[in-house]
Amino acid sequence: MKKEIIILPITPIWTGNIDRNSKDLQLTGIIGSLRWWYAGIIRGLGGYVCVNSDDKQCPVCKLFGMTSHARRFRLQVEEFDNKPLGFYTSKDVYNANSFWLWRTYGGEDTGGKRIRDRDATKYKFGVNCIFGDKIVLSVSSFYDDNEESISILSYLLSFLSRYAGIGAKLQNGFGLFRLQMDAELEKLIKLGKENMLKEAEDSKTMRSRSDKNSLDLRYFFSYKIQLANFSKFKSKLLPVGEPIRDEHIACAFDLRYKYRFRERPAGLRDFIKMKSNRTIANELLGQSRARTDDERAASKIFVGHPYKEQGENWYLKVYGYVPNEPIYDINLKTVQKWITEFYTTQSGPFPGSKIIDRFDLEKEFANA
Repeated sequence: MKKEIIILPITPIWTGNIDRNSKDLQLTGIIGSLRWWYAGIIRGLGGYVCVNSDDKQCPVCKLFGMTSHARRFRLQVEEFDNKPLGFYTSKDVYNANSFWLWRTYGGEDTGGKRIRDRDATKYKFGVNCIFGDKIVLSVSSFYDDNEESISILSYLLSFLSRYAGIGAKLQNGFGLFRLQMDAELEKLIKLGKENMLKEAEDSKTMRSRSDKNSLDLRYFFSYKIQLANFSKFKSKLLPVGEPIRDEHIACAFDLRYKYRFRERPAGLRDFIKMKSNRTIANELLGQSRARTDDERAASKIFVGHPYKEQGENWYLKVYGYVPNEPIYDINLKTVQKWITEFYTTQSGPFPGSKIIDRFDLEKEFANA
């Protein structure tokens, strides 16, 4: 069986390559992302996910392959486009934020340029990102498995389009998308959920060690927020590089880290630091200034770029997970409260905003 799936990007998608560029769509970046999310869903459903080893009985290894077991599907890119990289940042913190973004994406090492003038330093990135009207993926099965592999991938893409993102650097706003639906895809998505639930259920009897620091859907949250007074926030932004002028504004960095000067909280990281401490803020939002690998931590909270739909309304997707690990001294409900408070009240940049959709584990898997 072969199925063409059309992805409609909401924000740019990042897959990267050895040159730290995302000019070409790297399938390894897409497949790696899908595998990571699939493992989190299987864990959340109580299924078996192997830890630091390969096991073909694990649903994740069974679908995505392992050292001695090939992937059960072939994924090909039939069509995509790319654009020069660019962002927006607040004029109040332009100097600090623009330089950080430029250096994060390679600076001069990846062909970027820094142009100094009397008013402010301007930047040009030397890398591109994946963005365009659509990305066409072709998915086919290596085995005669009655559509099982393709159906699970279809459901997984559906889940990510509604609650998360795809690819790398999700914490920097990349990866949001929609699916172009058709009758066959809708059928595959429904079948895929049933097949995935069966895979998780069948694996529950296997001996498993718990990886409490990994993504687990039981400790996952996702909010779609309708932003109030976004035009006021937008009016204070300046371009960094060549931002894409479309139905999104690439300013997730400001919303995570710093969107204003001298006033606190300056961004979500600062807000969480005020509510708890620096250690917890670094664990949840990543530690990019770590001195050793042991100190370095990946972000567990992802903030998409604001995007527009339904006329003039602007939306923000914020999602992530809280590891089920006592050393964090926090829990999912606490983090959800912080996210809601920062993005909908006077504490943050969009007072009066409202949550219009959220992930609900019991609702998503009502028949599980």
